[in-house]
Amino acid sequence: MCIQKRAVLETTNSIFDPFGFLIPVEIRCRMFMQKLWKRKLDWDLLFDDLDNLKKEWNKVKQDCQEILKFTFKREIKTGNKMELHIFADASKCSYGAVAYIIIPENDKIAGNAQILMSKGKVTPIKKSEEDTIPKLEILAITLAANLSAFCLEAMREIKFERKIIWSDSKVALAQCSALNNKTSYVHNRVVTIRNLCPKFEIKYVNTKENPADLITRPVSAEKLKHSSLWWKGPDWLTNSNRWKEEEEVFQLFPDPSTRVEKEWHTLDHVIENKNTCLVARVDIRENLWKFTEYIKVIRFFVIINRWRKKAKKIPCETSTIKILSRSEFAEAERTAIIAMQKQCFQPEIEM
Repeated sequence: MCIQKRAVLETTNSIFDPFGFLIPVEIRCRMFMQKLWKRKLDWDLLFDDLDNLKKEWNKVKQDCQEILKFTFKREIKTGNKMELHIFADASKCSYGAVAYIIIPENDKIAGNAQILMSKGKVTPIKKSEEDTIPKLEILAITLAANLSAFCLEAMREIKFERKIIWSDSKVALAQCSALNNKTSYVHNRVVTIRNLCPKFEIKYVNTKENPADLITRPVSAEKLKHSSLWWKGPDWLTNSNRWKEEEEVFQLFPDPSTRVEKEWHTLDHVIENKNTCLVARVDIRENLWKFTEYIKVIRFFVIINRWRKKAKKIPCETSTIKILSRSEFAEAERTAIIAMQKQCFQPEIEM
């Protein structure tokens, strides 16, 4: 049978799974499609003889056809006390999240856990060197937050006693627990997570017990059918007494009074030039996280210097923001360096 990229896309788009129950198998089609894009193959090019592409695709297609025949009960059991648990994970190829609705175990009733829905995405083709696994883990938690918001909106009549997001990345969980994050990439996503999950807990789970891990690596149809981890979650999920206690405690909304890191205050720094001495107040921590390019940071300080000079009625070389002279660039660099040094090395300077 002749195989083309067009046929792969047709098979991939023919799978209708709005709840994402079959994501661990279905996402393999998207990953294979991405592999074809990376090789820059034409739509109608036959790739029967290209390495092992034909063999790989036949296996993926066979698993997809097999999993589509799988049947299971879709009813959701409800109780007086219910919890929402969402697991997130990421790898270099894909990232995803899966949600479970839980009836906690107690003396009177046995606990029950059921898969609610899941989401999975392949990582972007145009990845930079900065797209590390921790960054992808943050993306996975962001996806989990969006998934939780969708589930809560769809089940507004249910009041969940606990809502928890689980991840096997302590780095990503620590970033979600931080009062301030150094990079705009992480900061913006943590803000999104907190806005979508105002009353959520975040916890660590071992990779082997993380059902979202099945989204990030190849899984056969046969294995997915019989995976209790995927359909029911970890076996300890319904009993909180069996949850492992970790040394690190992560809080999505940390208490400012428990802050360990050094406070970053607005500092006065002196800018000297041949005309006068200007005192500018620049809060590095509060402003520079917005910028991802060095030139934008320098332009920020140029605007500060121009504003200060205008306030003190000192002549400026230009009032047009788009025009950046060499002397202004050098002065702005000195301003940025002095401000950063006074904030980062204040104890050493005062010695």
